[in-house]
Amino acid sequence: ELSSNFSPTYSQFKGPIPVSNVQVTSKKNMSPVFGALFSHKFNEKLGVGAGYFVSGGTNAEYKSVDYSGVRSGFDEVKPNVMAKLAVTEFSLGAGYKLNENFNIGAAWRAVFIKADLGSGKLNTGNTALTTVQMTDFKDKNYAGFKLGAQYASSDKKWGAGLTFRNSIKIEAEGDVAAGYEAYAPVSTAHPIALSISGKVKIKNTFPWNLHLDGYYEVMTD
Repeated sequence: ELSSNFSPTYSQFKGPIPVSNVQVTSKKNMSPVFGALFSHKFNEKLGVGAGYFVSGGTNAEYKSVDYSGVRSGFDEVKPNVMAKLAVTEFSLGAGYKLNENFNIGAAWRAVFIKADLGSGKLNTGNTALTTVQMTDFKDKNYAGFKLGAQYASSDKKWGAGLTFRNSIKIEAEGDVAAGYEAYAPVSTAHPIALSISGKVKIKNTFPWNLHLDGYYEVMTD
């Protein structure tokens, strides 16, 4: 059995950038949320499945944020303030029916990460602006797995399920560009503007998850 879905999701945000009393509207972005699934039942006890799908992410981007509203001289550095993260996953699993009450399952997971991050920060006296732009970060991890067990009462009126998903470590490499604009001294008419660029690695861990669910049938036909 094959199934697929495509749900393009549009998002737009507002936030207090660069100062708390000013709301800035982000760029309207489209996130291509999709999934493709395959399943096959060999017999009454054993079935397998595979899928490739979007499992998480965010897509917020404020283009060329202008900090001259804070101090009129801040016109050299206009950062993209953004958090763009796409997490996709390929999973291959199997389920087995032990008896009329118990089912178990296991799946192998490959996780793929893409990210672009950007920020701008003013110092306490609003005399210096520091920006960081991190783009084209990518990584993959083939060590993911998920385990599950399910119980259903003999009369099917209640049941419970337990799933465990292991943690995933990410070490992504990409491009970084940092900018710095400052008044030196504060009374100087035009600020000093500096920039550097290079390659950098970032590390993160998606935490493990243990999930318990249950149901109880209150009414019957």
